[in-house]
Amino acid sequence: MWRSILLSFLFLKLTLALAGQSGISFESLDKILDDQAIPTYYLAGKLYSGITVDSFEQGEKVYHYEIEVGKIQQHTAYSYRGQMVRDFNYKNGLLDGKITSFFDNGQKYYEDHYKKGRREGRQFGWYRDGSPRYVIDCMGGVEIFRTDYPKPQSVSKKSSESTKQ
Repeated sequence: MWRSILLSFLFLKLTLALAGQSGISFESLDKILDDQAIPTYYLAGKLYSGITVDSFEQGEKVYHYEIEVGKIQQHTAYSYRGQMVRDFNYKNGLLDGKITSFFDNGQKYYEDHYKKGRREGRQFGWYRDGSPRYVIDCMGGVEIFRTDYPKPQSVSKKSSESTKQ
């Protein structure tokens, strides 16, 4: 676990250094939506290909985008501590493949699967302590089955209940 956090932090540092050289911010790109509302990104009137990095005030996230021929291919967000909080995959500007979001403690918040911009297959959600929150099955972007799990009791409640017995 510490190794992955360290590698994420080093990757973040390298990305920030590279972005500092190019000076390209995601916010500086021009966005044009096609007839299906899929964004295409331009810089100075030309399709953009490259990496953008945007950082915000201390304590906020750092956003990293990989863009090829005007279309987002990867979006990753890191906390200032270097911990990944979001990892989204795209294909031709649409969510495609696994997307994952994390709590600030490193625990997965959710893991969804997309195909051509639509949720597809089994989706998972977790509570902050790692216990399951939901499981959803999707087909063609439509939820066809869902199981929700109750929020776990706090550790202090469990401790007090076990001492009463």
